[in-house]
Amino acid sequence: MARQFSIEWILRNAPRLLASKAEKFDAMINVGTSIGFHDESYDRQLFRSLTTLTGRRGVLIIETVNRDYLVRHFQEQDISELDGIVWSDARRLDLESSYMRNSWKFYRKDRQSLRLIAEVPVSHRVYSLHELKALLFSAGWEYLESYGSLRELTPLTVDSFHMTVVSRRLVSASKISSC
Repeated sequence: MARQFSIEWILRNAPRLLASKAEKFDAMINVGTSIGFHDESYDRQLFRSLTTLTGRRGVLIIETVNRDYLVRHFQEQDISELDGIVWSDARRLDLESSYMRNSWKFYRKDRQSLRLIAEVPVSHRVYSLHELKALLFSAGWEYLESYGSLRELTPLTVDSFHMTVVSRRLVSASKISSC
């Protein structure tokens, strides 16, 4: 007989969740490029703080962009269009710091011309699997497995755009010293 689970989904950014003094969770899922916008020490502290929100053997699932994919398949420029808005993304990957530095420009398409409506600089740290594993361990998480696709659970390779990392809270997470 199949086990039945009751799932309560809570959508909230991590700093807000931490501030709410929420109850303990069995699992937490971090999706997209929601890490890396500050620096490694901030990400380490964030992951360490998440150990306080999970039960004794809580699970953390992180789905983010795979740095190794970006190095292998890097594209400096991309242009997309949706509903009369053209989005230009100029990218630079700093290999020394592993920061992706983007300049997003949004244009409204008016007949035969484009009118700039917004320009947004975006910079964030991207991680390779070995870097994320080490960061998580230093924050109190034990690496369990990784995937190249969260949907199909395919193996992670350098050709996987996304990287899904599954880790479990270390039993002695409260004893992990700051790095």
